[in-house]
Amino acid sequence: LETLRYAAQLSVASTVSAQERELRVQEAIDDMGLRSCEHTIVGDIFRKGLSGGQKRRLSIAIELLSHPTILLLDEPTSGLDSASTHAVITYIAKLAKQNRTIVCTIHQPSSMVYHMFDNVMILAQGHTAYFGSPHDSLAHFASLGHPCPQFTNPGEYFFVVIHPDRDTYISCRLVVCH
Repeated sequence: LETLRYAAQLSVASTVSAQERELRVQEAIDDMGLRSCEHTIVGDIFRKGLSGGQKRRLSIAIELLSHPTILLLDEPTSGLDSASTHAVITYIAKLAKQNRTIVCTIHQPSSMVYHMFDNVMILAQGHTAYFGSPHDSLAHFASLGHPCPQFTNPGEYFFVVIHPDRDTYISCRLVVCH
């Protein structure tokens, strides 16, 4: 809570009243599911505090204080376990339902996370290989002669289809849009 209040003091326009600033802090806490840990210290290498997923959600909450209509998130789930990743993406999806545009880059999302997005754009060396719903991507790649095998993660499979040479891994990014 203190981190968000401090960030609001620094990032929200001075023309915004203290009451409105506090309202934005409370909204950000609720929007990112931080109510249960609002009085927990962030922590560092010497003191335990928020979990990795909570810290990631706090970082996004700080950005929400300025009420952006477009939110660009670079690897918001990098380094998180699957449960924390799911929680972060769930809250991001809720933000997208609030008439916001959310753009995320995610390398090789789990199958469950891949299907949580409204639209995906698969880029191969800077060019669009696919743009549309995650569900329709299966039919698209099948129509090109690359059906995704049953029980295979589409995000990983499409990566292999587009880049059979593993050395090109760095140039392939899955851009997820709402």
